Amino acid sequence: MCLEVQCPPSVTTGFVAEHWKLCRVEYSLQNEKKGDMMGVLGPCSTYGCGSFYLLLDGISSMGSITRKWNGMLSAMSDADHFEIHFPLDLDVTIKAMIFGACFLIVIIFSRPCHETGVNSVF
Repeated sequence: MCLEVQCPPSVTTGFVAEHWKLCRVEYSLQNEKKGDMMGVLGPCSTYGCGSFYLLLDGISSMGSITRKWNGMLSAMSDADHFEIHFPLDLDVTIKAMIFGACFLIVIIFSRPCHETGVNSVF
């Protein structure tokens, strides 16, 4: 699955591409020519809370996208809460793609399959 990030509308900024490994999901943030710029490494289990780490060179972490549990409020509502951490001096296009990756994570892992139309094993 691949998500196209546009900013402003109809101008492609980049792509968020999904890659499945043995037991976890990885995403690559790609420029408009589909060249890899950054990686996002998912947890082994996406049930409940978990962090997706932003990897600059495939090894060193420079931020995260984390699903937060807000106690009983989370159990009684349909809202999910995410925290996104990244350096403030990143380029605006990379920041837009990080938000795109967060939207893709929400669509795939936070909603049941019948709501998204996406077949998921979780």
